[in-house]
Amino acid sequence: MDPFLKTVLFITAGVLAYLICALNPAIIMARLVYKEDIRTKGSGNPGFTNFKRVYGNKVAWFVFALDIGKTFLVILGGILFLTAVGWDRQLVASFIGFCSLLGHVFPVWYKFAGGKGFLVWAVSIFFCDWKAGLAALAMMALFLFTKRYMSLAVLVFCNSGTLAIIVFSAIAAVPYFWPVILIMIAGTALVTVRHKENIIRIKNGTESKFYFRSRKDQKKEEPVK
Repeated sequence: MDPFLKTVLFITAGVLAYLICALNPAIIMARLVYKEDIRTKGSGNPGFTNFKRVYGNKVAWFVFALDIGKTFLVILGGILFLTAVGWDRQLVASFIGFCSLLGHVFPVWYKFAGGKGFLVWAVSIFFCDWKAGLAALAMMALFLFTKRYMSLAVLVFCNSGTLAIIVFSAIAAVPYFWPVILIMIAGTALVTVRHKENIIRIKNGTESKFYFRSRKDQKKEEPVK
């Protein structure tokens, strides 16, 4: 294939990934189900964790599935299409994943005010290297169940996953090593910066802890005294 056309297709796929992942399930479901703007509730972040704290589990896990599902389909579609025209699979996974992250964090549909991007980037890490994703998931579970800070667990996942990708890719001597690594570092840095307020709250001891059963759901089951 002509190198110019090949490059145009690569960039076009990235733009489409950005536009699709700029659609935020938390914002959409809050408006459809509760007739509210999630960005005015709780921490103001239009993401799964804040949605769960504000509205409980009933719709939150659906938002979780939509966030993962949209990214999964976008990256998978990008890989199937771009590898068919000659692009490297891991390079495509990292690039489309990063474009998806930009769409979620800076969505054109919502005046560039989006979420923190963890779920999107987590899917990207798995597509880039599933072994790194599993290693990062194990580390995340360890911190989530011992410390109960979702934000801390998220950052552990992203950073350990990226480190694992660097190690595994170096051992395997994969093509496009440096472009892939630089993209993954950039994505993880962006997710980390988006969690800066959480980092400050953890340091100050004011960060809310995460439980799979939300406080709202627990209160509903408490007997009336």
